[in-house]
Amino acid sequence: PLLMTLLAIPLLGEKVGWRRWTSTAVGFCGVLFMLQPGGELWRWTSAMLLVATAAMALTRIWTRVLTRTDHPNTIAFWLLLTHVPVGLLLLPFPGLWPAGGPPPLLPSLFGILALIAFGLANGAAQMLFARGFALAPVSAIAPFEYTPLLWGIGIGYLIWGEVPAWTTLGGAAVVVAAGLYNVHRERVRRAEERAAGRLKGGATP
Repeated sequence: PLLMTLLAIPLLGEKVGWRRWTSTAVGFCGVLFMLQPGGELWRWTSAMLLVATAAMALTRIWTRVLTRTDHPNTIAFWLLLTHVPVGLLLLPFPGLWPAGGPPPLLPSLFGILALIAFGLANGAAQMLFARGFALAPVSAIAPFEYTPLLWGIGIGYLIWGEVPAWTTLGGAAVVVAAGLYNVHRERVRRAEERAAGRLKGGATP
């Protein structure tokens, strides 16, 4: 989210005020409080994570650009379609396989059903992403990129019975507060724009 907000300024020409910068940074601090990163996190493989983060931020920015000319469903369709050849190209690399060796050629019935459910959920998510970026500036949506951590807490508790630590709950509260504040600021901004438009229209002879 911080990178998305930063890239939105030169690439999209968005104006990001100090309030949005603050809420995005506060959300990031909440994530750090949840994860409690230590020295074992900073390995050479972390570079791959940084590259993936930059690539994801660019896809969000590009989605915002494409919404000016294309329908959100069209954007989601082509994005999902590109996953197939990219996935096939990465398949021969053993370093990307899960522990235990190469994946089976044909998954089990449960695996097939899980993949179908995952594909449907991913497709719906991409359409909602595209629609969201068509409606609001990137800087307003960016803090909500932290919310998958909140979903992870809930799913971990419901499926595996994992009880989150107090640091996780505290960080989650900070993330939620930052996201809600951004929603509030976006409503205020839109109200100010509508009011300015009415004043301008009334002043026109």
